[in-house]
Amino acid sequence: MHAHHITSRLSCLAIAAISHCPQLDHHSHLKAWLEEQRTLIDCRRLEQRDRDYERKIYRQERQRRKAAERRQEEVAYIRLLISEGYFGENGEHWRGTKEQWEAATRKVPGFGVVEIY
Repeated sequence: MHAHHITSRLSCLAIAAISHCPQLDHHSHLKAWLEEQRTLIDCRRLEQRDRDYERKIYRQERQRRKAAERRQEEVAYIRLLISEGYFGENGEHWRGTKEQWEAATRKVPGFGVVEIY
């Protein structure tokens, strides 16, 4: 939990405790001010939660984009290998060396099971 969350939570608890104090019953302006402070803290907490959610969505979207870009690069690399003759007529037999195969499988995870369109 971040420091500002702890601080705002403690502030809310303190304000709630103070605002229920019987001695404040004849100080309505102070009770109103305390309630206003609690409302402001609640609003800040909601705004922070919204910002955290937006950051989470942005991060997920960025990860999806990067994965799609990686996938496109992998498919392009496999197509290059096919065009350079490393595969047989139907793309099923590897014609390169064992070292080239290992290099290709390191560059493209799941190389043996990738479908090429």
